Amino acid sequence: MIMDHLSYSDIMRCKSTCQYLFHTMGQFSYYRLLKIENSERSILGWYACGRCHRLRPSYRFTDDQFRLQDVSTPRHCIGCGLKDGLEGYKVGYPVTIGGSKRVICVCCGQVERSGGDALSRGYCFPCWESYKQRCNAEDARLIDMSNRLADQKPGECCESDRVLQARVGHTRTL
Repeated sequence: MIMDHLSYSDIMRCKSTCQYLFHTMGQFSYYRLLKIENSERSILGWYACGRCHRLRPSYRFTDDQFRLQDVSTPRHCIGCGLKDGLEGYKVGYPVTIGGSKRVICVCCGQVERSGGDALSRGYCFPCWESYKQRCNAEDARLIDMSNRLADQKPGECCESDRVLQARVGHTRTL
């Protein structure tokens, strides 16, 4: 068949020309993708995913997946690991990509750089900064409220107590 003599990029271009070719050419098997990955005409830095049957760039795989030497256990990209709920691919879990610590962020769901407290709590750096700002604002609000309550004279009620008294007919007791 002619397809057997085409490079991966040529086949992908051919599949993108029309729906008929896209559906008749089908998906590549994992073993064919491995053959393409290791061929002379391969795209450097692209690796086969055994779940979605595509060549993916190296940053789409964890370092653990590159250590897999057994061909019977296909490697899988991070996207497939998250979608299929595989072990070690859950929101908030740390992963290592290219030697740097990253996390599948609990806030935005992206795989981003992380470290320290942010990594231990499952946040990427941008979301961690936002989380800390929200916490600081909430802490300031609570401190302000406690200071206002401490400054009140016994028997004196604040505005929220007046509203509560008007609606319910009684005041809160401390």
